[in-house]
Amino acid sequence: MMRSLSLFFVAACVIVVSGNMPARAAEVQFNVLPAQSDVVVSITLDTPAGGDTATDTSTMIGTITAFIDTPVAPFGNIQIVDLQLSTGESTSLNFCFAEFIVCLAGVDVTAAPGDLTVILDVPGAPAPVVAGDFTQTANDMALIGNINVDATGLADGQIPEGPFILDSGTIVNDLPGSIHRNGDTFILMLDLSAEGFVDDPDTGVMTDFSMTGSIVATGELVPSQQGDLDCSGTADVNDAPLMVEALLSPTTFSGCDLQRADVNEDAVINGLDVAAFVAAVLAN
Repeated sequence: MMRSLSLFFVAACVIVVSGNMPARAAEVQFNVLPAQSDVVVSITLDTPAGGDTATDTSTMIGTITAFIDTPVAPFGNIQIVDLQLSTGESTSLNFCFAEFIVCLAGVDVTAAPGDLTVILDVPGAPAPVVAGDFTQTANDMALIGNINVDATGLADGQIPEGPFILDSGTIVNDLPGSIHRNGDTFILMLDLSAEGFVDDPDTGVMTDFSMTGSIVATGELVPSQQGDLDCSGTADVNDAPLMVEALLSPTTFSGCDLQRADVNEDAVINGLDVAAFVAAVLAN
């Protein structure tokens, strides 16, 4: 009886609820496709032994998490909230500071697969999707990694050798890209451009480095947890009072996640979510 009365009380709220409250967008988790994602790694060294620029290419691996207003085109807005992209292959860059037929003084810089990574620290604001394209601006990113440095020839002893940690610090970058949907699969494409600069006064070595290329990733919607307002793992009668709060007093909501009250996932929280909530509870 209590179960029926609680659900009836929630259903009755449809009559008194007015207005709409914006709901959180749908979450999509993407996995990078290495065969379709590659970057150019470029490093410029300015050392006591001389300066040079070297490049190498690599496939990319990693994950991306994004929120989109609606899971169907035209999607509304998109916000990439997490990004971790790493080189999928070994990287080798060879520098030569003095050359006469052969390199007389140089440096070899190597990194193992996964040792060079671009991360997103603080995402920019949601970006509108127009005909599938978007640009998310002002993202705080960083290029981090582990490299090994070996001096060769006359540079031996003039340049510090061994493993080093690479950290660009904060890089403010835009993330232009596009999003499409094919059946249940979302396809995300990004133009990646990250660069940084390190000046080490102790060694006298200045390093400019960058990673540019294109990323292709596919993903699916994260399974819905709508209606489970106390985060118990299921939508049940215990969530009914919280559903009432979400509808009538959202600013003082005492559950675990207000956005789960958008049970019908239409991007707003209002009386139309009640029928979906009742159905979710009865299904359990």
